Amino acid sequence: GYGCGTPAYLPPESALGKWDDCSPATDVFLLGTMLYEMLSGQAPFEGFTNTAWFRAATHRFDALPSSAPAELASITNKAMARVPTERFPDAGDFAEAIEQFLEHLPAEQQTQQATENLAAVTTGIEAAKKSGSPMHPLVRRLISVADQFRQARATWEAAGVTRADTNEQGVSGDGEIPRAVQINEFRSTGIQRTRIGERDARKLLVQLAANSGDLVLAAAQVEELTHLSDASEVLELSRTVDAKKRQRGLFRFLFATSVCVALLAAGWALMNSFDAATARADQAGEKVAAAEIAG
Repeated sequence: GYGCGTPAYLPPESALGKWDDCSPATDVFLLGTMLYEMLSGQAPFEGFTNTAWFRAATHRFDALPSSAPAELASITNKAMARVPTERFPDAGDFAEAIEQFLEHLPAEQQTQQATENLAAVTTGIEAAKKSGSPMHPLVRRLISVADQFRQARATWEAAGVTRADTNEQGVSGDGEIPRAVQINEFRSTGIQRTRIGERDARKLLVQLAANSGDLVLAAAQVEELTHLSDASEVLELSRTVDAKKRQRGLFRFLFATSVCVALLAAGWALMNSFDAATARADQAGEKVAAAEIAG
């Protein structure tokens, strides 16, 4: 027979009246629907009674909005899995997942803020190139963004596991992925996102610093990238900075040479001028002497 309850929130086994399939995982589904509503602003199986019942029985609901935090969306989807055995086993495990998300939340917020700041600086750089505005303020902001990603990574690394499964290293006997492994996947993903963000910020810094002539800053960023990028990419950036250094060295040599040539030329001209003046003075003296003798 048909199940009973509010159709907009019913798990499939209840909507279909499959009472033998009901278990603590059924309660987890109901908790998941409440979390779904908080994230999306609506119940999963919205509609008139018959429509909502049909959607619940066939497990048809809209995907969560992209604005929902990825880890929280994953918790919601797991709690609302169609098959009961694919959900959290009980409300305790569901609560643990929420607690772990809250522990990760500061790191997630820091990562998101750094990502948004990097996008804003990148847009500012493109605008500055078109308008010819100075890049120095953007370079300072970019240094700050790179440091923000590094701080976010430290926060992710400090976020531990609140309660590990008895089998933390692999798949359990019934085929379920241990909760600790799932948590570590979120943590690892967060750390990787911050590494990619810092890498992109520092690569952009190398380009800006090298183009503006701040080769000390460019070289420092290449050094930082040795821990974030593969060796070939770091080598290529290092070669770019070295080429700029050689160009600067050549420019300085040519400038110094031109200055020396100019000084020598000026000295030579001064000596010639002095010699000419001396010759004219001697000629004048000789004329005076000749006049005196004639007189």
